Amino acid sequence: MPAGRTRALAADNTLPPELWRLLRERRWQELAARQREWPEVSLAAPEVTQLFLDLDTQDRVLLLRALPRGLAAAVFAKLHRVTRDRLLLALTDRETKQLLGDLQPDDRTNLLGELPGQVTQRLLNLVRSEDLNVTRKLLGYPKDSVGRLMTPDYLAVRPDWTIAGALEHIRSRGREDETSNMVFVVDSEWRLLDGLPLRRFVLSEPDRLVSDVMDGQYVSLSAHC
Repeated sequence: MPAGRTRALAADNTLPPELWRLLRERRWQELAARQREWPEVSLAAPEVTQLFLDLDTQDRVLLLRALPRGLAAAVFAKLHRVTRDRLLLALTDRETKQLLGDLQPDDRTNLLGELPGQVTQRLLNLVRSEDLNVTRKLLGYPKDSVGRLMTPDYLAVRPDWTIAGALEHIRSRGREDETSNMVFVVDSEWRLLDGLPLRRFVLSEPDRLVSDVMDGQYVSLSAHC
């Protein structure tokens, strides 16, 4: 790792000192044993990605194996296409399957959409069965369309639910979704009726209906644009 780059990152790094030392010394096995010590993914991913770019392919693979799964997926998603392709060639099928499963659905779709057809099909065969239908559906949208960028993980409630019932649903699903600050109201055929900030549900009376707090002030785009 270039010394100048190392000093620049060390000056303002957010990683615990011991993790930083193991990264700098490329002690991957010891790093893998300290997975509970990493800060949250949103804080660690940008810095680890910068460090990642200074490594050769072999060390990148070893670092990826040493990272917590969520952090490894976040770092992988930030990499340039050529770098990702080289990593995929170096990983085993088992590691690739795990990595694909840990990616956000929209990141997974962007990755598969950039690869040659035969490689995409090979990777689709490694995707978990519960993720396969979603990924294939997203891949059906035109290249660079809204459909290719959107995530299928979102919070949706019905207009005839009570606020209390909606909040119970949000609590049960919100930890899995990356868009949990926004709640979408849909009808029985999953047509969009409204998009509301989560705080509106939190501040409303529990016995009111979702339809009572809807205002119709939302913006939608065609997935094919």
